[in-house]
Amino acid sequence: MARVEKRSEGIGDLKITSRRVRKSLGLDATICITIWSMARREVLVQLDDQLVENLDALARELGLSRSELLRRGAQAILDADALKKADSRLQYSYQSLPQDGAIIEAAARLARETAPLW
Repeated sequence: MARVEKRSEGIGDLKITSRRVRKSLGLDATICITIWSMARREVLVQLDDQLVENLDALARELGLSRSELLRRGAQAILDADALKKADSRLQYSYQSLPQDGAIIEAAARLARETAPLW
């Protein structure tokens, strides 16, 4: 059982980590023998020509495939949405249960005392 990773060494863009397979191919040996599987689904998305050209140019610049670039973009959108939702929940929690008035007054007093005189 060999793990195959996308790398710059090995065969093309693949890195073979099975010692037996690497030895039979004339590649230097490594100890790591693991199986990695990732289920993926093919999704058809229609994009205009200019957008595809811009994506391809960026993918080339970053050394990625178009698919990897789009996967990273989709993940970035999901991450940004999760952060936005977490921020909204945090703001709501402070609105629902405001801080103690004494803490707010102490913070305001410290701000007045330590603020630079402009």
